[in-house]
Amino acid sequence: MGRDIRNFIANQGGTMPEKLPIPNKSLKEIEKENKSKLIDNGIDDMIFDTTYTLNS
Repeated sequence: MGRDIRNFIANQGGTMPEKLPIPNKSLKEIEKENKSKLIDNGIDDMIFDTTYTLNS
């Protein structure tokens, strides 16, 4: 199946996964920075609570 997907990408002229650019920062690093900025600005930490629902 993986070979078929790679062939499909190549046949469509797409970029192979190993050729994709690597970001300077990981997603975790960006999330941590943004969370710190929101908390510093007084935004409620509730938005980061994965157990919070609108119906609770």
